[in-house]
Amino acid sequence: MYILGVLVMDLPTQLIGGMLETFLIITIGISLLNVSYKNKFFSLLLISLYGSIVLYLVKSSFPPLLYLSIMVLAISLPVSLFLNLRILLSIIGVLLGAVCLLVSEVIGFAMLRVAEPVLNVKEGSLGTALPHFCILLFMLFLIRKKRVVLISPKKQVKDLDIKLYMILILSFSLLLLYYFIIYKNQKVEGFINLFWSIALVSLTFFTLIIMRRIFYKNLRNAENSLEEQYEEVGKYIHFIKKHNHDQGHHLIAIQQMLNKGHYEETKHYLSDVMKDSALISDILPIHSIALSALLLSYKDKALKEDIRIHYKISDSLRDFPCKLFETNKIFGNLIMNAVEAVKELGDIPERTVYVQIDSGEGYYRIDVGNFGDVERFAEVVDRIFEEGFSTKGKKGRGYGLHIVKSVVEKHQGFIFPEIIDRMIVFKVRIPKELGDG
Repeated sequence: MYILGVLVMDLPTQLIGGMLETFLIITIGISLLNVSYKNKFFSLLLISLYGSIVLYLVKSSFPPLLYLSIMVLAISLPVSLFLNLRILLSIIGVLLGAVCLLVSEVIGFAMLRVAEPVLNVKEGSLGTALPHFCILLFMLFLIRKKRVVLISPKKQVKDLDIKLYMILILSFSLLLLYYFIIYKNQKVEGFINLFWSIALVSLTFFTLIIMRRIFYKNLRNAENSLEEQYEEVGKYIHFIKKHNHDQGHHLIAIQQMLNKGHYEETKHYLSDVMKDSALISDILPIHSIALSALLLSYKDKALKEDIRIHYKISDSLRDFPCKLFETNKIFGNLIMNAVEAVKELGDIPERTVYVQIDSGEGYYRIDVGNFGDVERFAEVVDRIFEEGFSTKGKKGRGYGLHIVKSVVEKHQGFIFPEIIDRMIVFKVRIPKELGDG
């Protein structure tokens, strides 16, 4: 039963065929979105049966473009509900599945045109539907086998909604293109239809590649940057472990020098050890070596730009409720924002960032402060947590505080700014135990 074609069958065959088509549309579409439908097989079959019934009811009552729109929405809503997907993602998944169905119909139709003199398949018979069903099944097999993913909502992508709407428009445009080029010209000679079929399928795959590039734009650079950061953090983890290991050797050496009465040498040796330890001594209370390494890496980077970061740590964060990557988001964004702010300051004493970590009264407390233009800050304080807002006015900035706020609120905490004299301090409070809400 072609979605836009003229294949006519009896009612039971139409319903079964429509259910199979709808099932393949859904499974192919959500597979391209990297969404699992494990343990949802029977739910998808029910949705497919419902979609088949809706298709039967509306196909003869509305123009093709209108019933296509109705069908996409009618299928997307239950898919969104059963798979716990955003409705926008659900619509995109159904549209992508429908595009794959149209590709299979075009290829199947072209194959039948070529083989028609030999096979003598009658128009309207079940044999005309078989090729595109086989092609659809093969598509699903390849997508699952090769793990083909067009877009992945699990990825943290900048401007996600804008990119999804662009992909939505492109997907629906493909449906319109199929209708106007192919199905409006069914009486054109076979070799012309074959030509347009090849051209249209090629254009479809080219458009799908464009969709993927739209979604993953800038993501590869971000991933490379993250890999570099992990490598750097790994070096600092090794440095911290080595430092902890060396402390035992230092103590033994000091004891031996004292036993031999080499007091002056001991004094110089201790001075060298203290200099070596100064870089990491203030982050040693942190329980997580990975977080310690991250804080140390920020301190080292800031020093290269003549900026000091002072850590005052009174809690190890051993039982901190946030996951490690979330904790890194909180500290990373707050510290880097503060470092960026003091870069503009000329006085050395003011080119300093203060980070305080402690706990009490049922909350973990994280304060990050820096000197800055407090008057300018007071003017924009109501907008600082808006996604994309930046006092720098540069494209691609203004996401750090929004990300921090999202992580903190996820754990039922809160973040607020405070102006203390000439300093701007961001204060994070995260409860030690989550409430029932």
